[in-house]
Amino acid sequence: MGFFVYIYIKWIIKKLSVEMKFTQYFLLTRKRDDRKDIKLEWIEFVFYHLIFEVLQAGGRIRRSPHIEEVDKYFRIIILEDSLTIHNAFFDRSFKPNELWELLTLTIPIRS
Repeated sequence: MGFFVYIYIKWIIKKLSVEMKFTQYFLLTRKRDDRKDIKLEWIEFVFYHLIFEVLQAGGRIRRSPHIEEVDKYFRIIILEDSLTIHNAFFDRSFKPNELWELLTLTIPIRS
């Protein structure tokens, strides 16, 4: 248990002292028609708040929260440095299961 508390405290300190960055790929794809509806506030919320995440094979971090405002799941991909957003998109193929629903966060952001 102590190890997990240590990791959590380390994570909090890291998140409080960092600023989110973006890859050139993210900045270019953000201009596409299928990405224009994704609000930066959704990405910021997911980046700065603890949420269930999956570590991908290459070391990138995947987070797929549900956005209540549009009733969709979207995915953000964070690079290995835990600071840089590489991609963000509505995840049309994502099918939540019972475990995922227990572990994820629904973002109740209203416009």
